[in-house]
Amino acid sequence: MRLVRRAKETSESDSSKVLKGMTDLAKEKDRLKSGQDLNDINLKPKRWDEALEKPPLDYSDFFDDDIGHIPGLTIWEIENFVPNRIEDALHGKFYEGDCYIILKTTLEDNQNLNWQIFYWIGSVASLDKKACSAIHAVNLRNFLGAHCRSVREEQGEESDSFMELFPEGIIYIEGGRTTSGFFTVEEIDVANRMFRLHELSSKQILMESVALHYSSLDPRFIFLVDAGYKIYIWNGKKSKNTMKQKARLLAEKINKEERKSKSELIFCNQGSETEDFWHELNFCDPLESLPEIVEHINVEDFKPFDAIVYRVGLGMGYLELPQVDYKPKTLTRKHFETKNVYIMDCSTEVYVW
Repeated sequence: MRLVRRAKETSESDSSKVLKGMTDLAKEKDRLKSGQDLNDINLKPKRWDEALEKPPLDYSDFFDDDIGHIPGLTIWEIENFVPNRIEDALHGKFYEGDCYIILKTTLEDNQNLNWQIFYWIGSVASLDKKACSAIHAVNLRNFLGAHCRSVREEQGEESDSFMELFPEGIIYIEGGRTTSGFFTVEEIDVANRMFRLHELSSKQILMESVALHYSSLDPRFIFLVDAGYKIYIWNGKKSKNTMKQKARLLAEKINKEERKSKSELIFCNQGSETEDFWHELNFCDPLESLPEIVEHINVEDFKPFDAIVYRVGLGMGYLELPQVDYKPKTLTRKHFETKNVYIMDCSTEVYVW
């Protein structure tokens, strides 16, 4: 009787262990299955709008905190690389040389805000404005956490959805309201002038300013006509060959140091001048009636002008201009102290140093 009971207890214990093992196996299988399903969900690619999240960036330098919270139209113009909000009175008026960002905020029936973002490109806008309008349109979308796209609009090819923002139509204005953020290099305007060249020594020549007129020519001299990006060197019939070489070197130096090698050097001898040369000297008659060029100055009377140098000083409520004393032809950098300001009168030109 005792043996039977023990056998029975042993059978029930084994059954309990088997049942528990099967239960644990089922739980492990469910756990693995749920983990596999979770992995499948994680591996599933997200839609572009589901993956769109607001990056942890600070846009406070570009957009105010209340932007996109009030229904209506908001427009920015790109100025010096950043968006600058414009007044409501300027809405619908687009400058051809500018770029704009346009935000349309609407309140839906479910009290949720909806946004439309456009960036408009002017036909003659600079590269920096085009790039910054696209960049800041995306920044605006990130700032709002919007799921919409930023839509590019080009002048003359605006979409219907863009035109609907302006029921009264849009106006194109020539030019630009804002300047480019890039550093621009402007061509320097050069006033046309003419100089008579004098040889002071074997290593020194002097440029004397004369009237820009054909009557200033003299066959004994060489003249340099500075017409900006054309430099004429006119050789008189009686001029010295040594001066011709020095005049050529002088013209090349002016072109290299002052015009960045952009000027054209034109050499002409007396009697073989071009029509353009006479035009620069205000002589517009036909070439058949060339003016007679004669000797009209006394070379011996010519004396080089020594520059007058003034040192600028502060007096009691006024400026003092004491003259700097120096021997003729000895003016050098030693006469200029870096702590002072100087005015140098060269007769035809005045320099401030």
